Amino acid sequence: MQAQYISHFTPRSMSPEILEAIFVQRKRYDLAERLIELIRESALTENKHYRLLVGNRGIGKTHLISLIYHRLVKIEELQEQLLIAWLPEEAYRIDSFLEFLMAIFEALKEEYPEEYEVKLQEKVELLYQLSFEEQEYKAKEILREFVGKKTLLLLIENLNMVFEGLEIQGQHQLRAYLYNHKFCTILATSQSLFKEVKFKEYPFYRFFCPHHLEDLSSDEAADLLANIARLNKDIKLEAFLQSLTGKERVKAVHHLAGGNPRIYIVFSGFLSRESLDELVPAFMKMLDELTPYYQERMLSLAVRQRKIINFLCDRRYACLLEDIARYCLLDPQSAKEELRELQNKGYLRVEEIGREQFYELREPLLRFCLEMKKQRNKPIQLFVDFLRLWYSEETLEEYLDLLPEDGIEREYILKALRERDTDSEDPKIAFLMEEYENHLDKDEITEALKLTEKLIEIRGHAWDFFSQGYCLDELERYQEAIAAYDKSFELEENADTQFSRSITLTKLRNYEESQLSYKSNSQSLQAELSRIFTLQKIGRYKEALQDCDRALKLNPQSLKIWLTRIFILQKMGRYEEALQDCDRALELNPKSLQVRLSRIFTLREMGRYKEALQDCDLALELNPQSLQVRLSRIITLREMGRYEEALQDCDRALELNPKSLQVRLSRIFTLQSMEQYEQALESYQYILDLNSPFPRKLGKMMFDSFKTVQNTIIFKRYLVKLLNLFDRYQVGSLLKRGLTRSIPMLMSPNLNNEKVRIWLEIWLELVGNRPEFELPLRLLSKAIEYKEKNRDPRVLLTLPLEERQILKPLLETDSNDSHSVSLNDI
Repeated sequence: MQAQYISHFTPRSMSPEILEAIFVQRKRYDLAERLIELIRESALTENKHYRLLVGNRGIGKTHLISLIYHRLVKIEELQEQLLIAWLPEEAYRIDSFLEFLMAIFEALKEEYPEEYEVKLQEKVELLYQLSFEEQEYKAKEILREFVGKKTLLLLIENLNMVFEGLEIQGQHQLRAYLYNHKFCTILATSQSLFKEVKFKEYPFYRFFCPHHLEDLSSDEAADLLANIARLNKDIKLEAFLQSLTGKERVKAVHHLAGGNPRIYIVFSGFLSRESLDELVPAFMKMLDELTPYYQERMLSLAVRQRKIINFLCDRRYACLLEDIARYCLLDPQSAKEELRELQNKGYLRVEEIGREQFYELREPLLRFCLEMKKQRNKPIQLFVDFLRLWYSEETLEEYLDLLPEDGIEREYILKALRERDTDSEDPKIAFLMEEYENHLDKDEITEALKLTEKLIEIRGHAWDFFSQGYCLDELERYQEAIAAYDKSFELEENADTQFSRSITLTKLRNYEESQLSYKSNSQSLQAELSRIFTLQKIGRYKEALQDCDRALKLNPQSLKIWLTRIFILQKMGRYEEALQDCDRALELNPKSLQVRLSRIFTLREMGRYKEALQDCDLALELNPQSLQVRLSRIITLREMGRYEEALQDCDRALELNPKSLQVRLSRIFTLQSMEQYEQALESYQYILDLNSPFPRKLGKMMFDSFKTVQNTIIFKRYLVKLLNLFDRYQVGSLLKRGLTRSIPMLMSPNLNNEKVRIWLEIWLELVGNRPEFELPLRLLSKAIEYKEKNRDPRVLLTLPLEERQILKPLLETDSNDSHSVSLNDI
């Protein structure tokens, strides 16, 4: 198999081995297996399935159908039960139901030539001698008799084109035929959910179950390119893909291809080309070959749609509806309709950011070819972009010295270098940054992280990597956070980055490197705060407090230092002093929510709940939309035993942000305190349906509800249901981890040994026979024994060293602390 052949990507003509070799994306593997199982069920039972693969041009629909076809023909069980008719990909000639039936006969002739010649050929030829009405009736009869007791699988590509040709009458005839004679199952493809399957007035409304194919991720694209290299026995390319330059080029291709497998395959031939004089001619040749194809596609569009495509090509970035309407001289409603049609046809992608919609061309190669037509003998803008991504600035400058003065390659290099300095910002960036801040305000860290990834893909500034590091740190993905901070600092040396990196290192208990991190910029306030943070993290509160006092002498107006001092005093249990500091900080800034929240926490710890509740109300007057304040109010009400009011506040908070994980968890806390276990289970299920990551609080949530339980039997039944729920969602490991994280709560001197022993016995009864819970239960048992024997260190010595290293930090950690010990192996 030659690389050139692969680059043309014609799956229908590829061998099964090649199809399997270049098949990537875990979800597609699962989908292929699922579809094969449904086809098997259609062949062996009366239950027929009709599935539609939806995805843009080049996304891999034909590849998936081809792979399924080849797998099906190898299943012996289906040899006598299933017939396959794979209709031509470009079914332009189908303009009636009769023509559709004739296309099926042609597909059967291709698939079963010998059987066709014996059983069908003469009958089909006789059809041409009948009248039109007789032809259709007879054709239906012939097909039904040929299939007999078997099931006919129809593989139909571009179903939207087939239905367009059939028109409404032909669609009604096909629908009636499928309904009256249940011997067909269909697997079809389309670029979008077209009107004939979307709207009620059409006979195939909701007839097909759609499966939307996703674009490839950067990692999946790298897998695809590596598979192609192996298939072509291109050892050089395979090795190149593992190099730093190779990985950077894969990212460049991902930026240009946008997840489209066909484009990755086209670019696979360029990856290891080192010299510009090889790359430019090859790239131009590819565009020359593709231009007629894209010109034909443009001619098939209405004039207004072509105008929009050309405008987006010129702009190069995603544009708002009002801009498109203004510059294409269209009224907004007409522009919206044309954009929707272009989106349905697969020409555009739309991205929603807040209430704004941004439209851009889906296929970069279409833009390349249009620019080539407009800018013959001039540098094509997107190829300039390509060079900027493909080569480092140093490499481009080296090439510039080697190129002749009058070559077009030199024009490309100069333009690429100039645009590194005068890079105009994509208008999406402002919206992305605004949405990022909105998600942070609502404590939607996972959503905020996704936006940082988009920002990095678009521009990759130091701020983007810093923001990514912050989100990763909040999600406890500390090693990834450090890598992001390192990248940010590499792009721009910044004290804030050093400070944040130091905090993350401290959470990993890497105190030595954390200290080095702050020393590298010891004159900055951030560095001083970093040292204070490190000291308090390792329990050296007295020193941390002394450092705070020194810092306040230098900058007595710094709220950040006051907040740090308040936090340390809280950790030391010196709540009266912490409260005095809160009042001093509020004198500096009466509207500071952070200080007000610290004051609320301090008052709660002092048992002054009524005052804490008053502070919550004052904070809500400052910011009625603040989820943090609302959550503080919920906690305060719950500690006062006013559960009904706390539940009402949870519902108000969910009105502000229905997807807030923290609010959902607070609601579960509250429901468990009220012993409304069925509703608590519903909230758990809601979170699992969202596929949200559960925080460390899971163990605390379970144990806190257990502490006040009167009826252990009812609580045990609840835990059984909770365990079953987590097993059903295949996230039982969360409970396993949560069980281990309940250990710090058991160490509280306020809990009697009998209560914690019951906790252990419940779990031994529920999961004692499950191997995956063996280690958490052993750690839990030793922790309780350690507590019962007045923290006798000899108890811990009965554990292997590696298990002791896991348990000891949990025993030494305050129950309110964040636990940074890794429990992934438990």
